[in-house]
Amino acid sequence: MRLRRLMDGIGWFPRADDADLAPGPRRGHFQNRFRPMIDNFFSSQRPLFSLSNQVWNPPTDIYETDEVTKIKMEVAGLDERELEITVQGDMLVVRGRRALEPVDCKVNYHLMEVHYGQFERAFAFNHPLNDDLIKASYDQGFLVIDVRRPPARAAGVAVKVKQVVRKG
Repeated sequence: MRLRRLMDGIGWFPRADDADLAPGPRRGHFQNRFRPMIDNFFSSQRPLFSLSNQVWNPPTDIYETDEVTKIKMEVAGLDERELEITVQGDMLVVRGRRALEPVDCKVNYHLMEVHYGQFERAFAFNHPLNDDLIKASYDQGFLVIDVRRPPARAAGVAVKVKQVVRKG
């Protein structure tokens, strides 16, 4: 079982002979500037409809072991009750909300990198998912979801051939 990868095999970054990769102080400038944007765009299916215009994508790692596919999301500061994990056919959908802490005086931010509001991530698998094979835990700001592989089906079925005795 593998997660479907959107745009698998398509090179989004410039070739080695492009100017952004040339030796010098700007080496790798294109990748450093645009890679997070492109990764976020293609890393999961975006919500089709949201009442909020503040939808963000938490940083996510997806990896496999022999038994499970693990999805690890960095969602520090969320209350567990604000997390929702649902299964829709072959899709695993994670939704949540990180509330902006109210401030009782005027504040001028100098830097604001923490995202607040709703988020939604949808991950497509190549088989229908079974709720009984999915476990989730939330610890120290990380949501870890283990998706166990379904039991393997037999590759073939043995059929006994009955010998027919013909008369005559």
